[in-house]
Amino acid sequence: MKRLFGKKGFTLIEIVIVIVLLSILAAVAYPKYLDLRDDAHKSADLATISALRAGVHIYFAKYHKFPDTEKRLLGCLEDGKLPKGWTIKWNDDTKTAKITCNGLPSTGETHSWIYTAADGSIMDAGGHGFETETPPSETETP
Repeated sequence: MKRLFGKKGFTLIEIVIVIVLLSILAAVAYPKYLDLRDDAHKSADLATISALRAGVHIYFAKYHKFPDTEKRLLGCLEDGKLPKGWTIKWNDDTKTAKITCNGLPSTGETHSWIYTAADGSIMDAGGHGFETETPPSETETP
């Protein structure tokens, strides 16, 4: 910083260097920030599905059958409803439901699961790339 006409201030080149450095920092940090937001949403979505699975098992333990209506399935959640932005489409003929979560912040891409009342399963139907573990079959040994 040098004096120009008796005033303190930054030269144009100093200001340009600072702007370039801040731009580079932003270009590196912003994509990582978006990835972290997406990871947080995926984790929240998996937690909701895990809570629903647990609720279905508790329902079965209590009533010796799996929830066979949309109302009973939603009753397996603590507050009786899905999180904001989630949808459920119940099919009375097949006694199945398609559960879809809200989209990721970066892409808007959604993810879905299929619930089947016959066996109480909630299977991954695909979407924004969850890496879920497949439960071991009864014949496998841990």
